[in-house]
Amino acid sequence: RLIENIRTGIADRILAVLKPNIGGIAMALINGDQSRVTEEDWDTMALVGLAHVLSVSGLHLTLAAGTMYVNLRMLLSLLPGIAQRLPEKKIAAAGGIVIAIAYMLISGLQIPAIRSTIMLVLVFGAVIAGRQALTMRNVALAGLILALMDPASVFRASYQLSFAAVVALIAAF
Repeated sequence: RLIENIRTGIADRILAVLKPNIGGIAMALINGDQSRVTEEDWDTMALVGLAHVLSVSGLHLTLAAGTMYVNLRMLLSLLPGIAQRLPEKKIAAAGGIVIAIAYMLISGLQIPAIRSTIMLVLVFGAVIAGRQALTMRNVALAGLILALMDPASVFRASYQLSFAAVVALIAAF
């Protein structure tokens, strides 16, 4: 109920400030509610190949959690004595995890958001544990967790393509 109230409050604020067309797109990008995106806007986004951006997924979550990580790490490093006494990298990673989970909840718990959050938690968890963050093991673990949560998702194109993309990026790295 708390999360739904937050989502509703965000949607109300967006619609109060922005025009309906732009507000619908902003709602889709911020809290995953695509109900106010007009048919014309969907067609335009699909025509230019950007319709997938309207679904909260890895891009959105990485921007939110990564921004928190970078900002928290910079802030902690600017405070005198903190960088020498506290593990600011680990604290910043914990902040990234909190933001990723919060954004996943606000976005409506869609499968792409859950998948991305699992990967972010594994990467930031590796940073906290002092381990290598980008590994095929993390991709396999995220795939296994998601397959256990929603076995039918393994047969969907979004599951297969997103994991294929992550595997290719890690292999290239």
